[in-house]
Amino acid sequence: MTKQLIMIRHAKSDWSLPAIDDFERPLAGRGIVDCAKIGQWLAAQGCSADCVISSSALRAWQTTEAIAYSLGISRQKIQYDGKLYLADSDDMLKIIRKQADNCNTLLLVGHNPGMDQLLIELTAHKLKLTENGKLLTTASVAMLSIPDDWKNLATHSGNIIVMMRPREL
Repeated sequence: MTKQLIMIRHAKSDWSLPAIDDFERPLAGRGIVDCAKIGQWLAAQGCSADCVISSSALRAWQTTEAIAYSLGISRQKIQYDGKLYLADSDDMLKIIRKQADNCNTLLLVGHNPGMDQLLIELTAHKLKLTENGKLLTTASVAMLSIPDDWKNLATHSGNIIVMMRPREL
């Protein structure tokens, strides 16, 4: 059965408090607005998720909560994983591969550069970079169809359904 992976990079974080630990950095005002935009767009696409895995860093947690609220996803479906904080694509793949068979749509919220690396590894498509050379800018979404079960997720096995950046809305 085909699975769907929805990848979301956390929204824009607040850098106005330089003394704060990076893990505890909250969303900036623009990040909050972008979460609402992306959440509304996802809802309009009819998106939902059977399970949600998010980095436990504050900005990712806030992004996840906002998106889940927009999509009507209960908090019981959300798993916060400290291993996603600044994880590389290999670490993210390990987490994804542990998902249960009854999870048909997985929402993954994380950080760059790992999210960009994972997206590149999962698809064989030529992906459009921003002028800054990024795929997933803050609060961006990439939806992929995955032909196999999670535990057999392989390089270049995903197909891009859609990519959306907040600035495109």
